[in-house]
Amino acid sequence: AQAEVAPPPDAPAAPAGMTPEEAAAHNALRALRDRLVAGVNAKNPDAILADLDDDILFTAMNNEVVHGKDEARAYY
Repeated sequence: AQAEVAPPPDAPAAPAGMTPEEAAAHNALRALRDRLVAGVNAKNPDAILADLDDDILFTAMNNEVVHGKDEARAYY
């Protein structure tokens, strides 16, 4: 079971009609987004990497394929 994540006090309310499970997922994703944005803005790769899976795979804006946390750190 996932722990419930409370939204920050200034966060907009979850859209109406959500089930409690959907609202919890909405709040968890909002918290993830906020942590990642804060990490990017602070230029803190450790903060960003903390939320990435060890097997992260993405295509960077320069079309470079990045696989794994080591490559993600090097890209950042």
